[in-house]
Amino acid sequence: MYERPLAYVCSPLKGEIEANLSKAKQYARRVFEAGYEPFVPHLYYTGFLNDRKAEERQAGIAMGLNHLKKCRILVVCTDKISDGMLTEINEAYRLSIPIVNLSGLQLYASIMTQTKKK
Repeated sequence: MYERPLAYVCSPLKGEIEANLSKAKQYARRVFEAGYEPFVPHLYYTGFLNDRKAEERQAGIAMGLNHLKKCRILVVCTDKISDGMLTEINEAYRLSIPIVNLSGLQLYASIMTQTKKK
């Protein structure tokens, strides 16, 4: 059975959408390499929602937050925090889901692995 803890990948979408989607794929790869199953809401939801339409953007954010509840960790991938990212970070905090950045992800994974061995 394939098991990896689910990690919510938090990165911007609005603005330079194509460039941000490309970066999100790179972030997902790094999260995967750290031992997690990356969940990147805007890589999935942009397949059928239009982020430029406010109602569809809000629907995508709401659906992403619904999946956040299932995640073991939230990974913030950029220094600049967009409004959408802030919503995700605040919800993770409210749910007591650990929040790390990309550079802290490997350290967090290592600590969690060693903690499980004890």
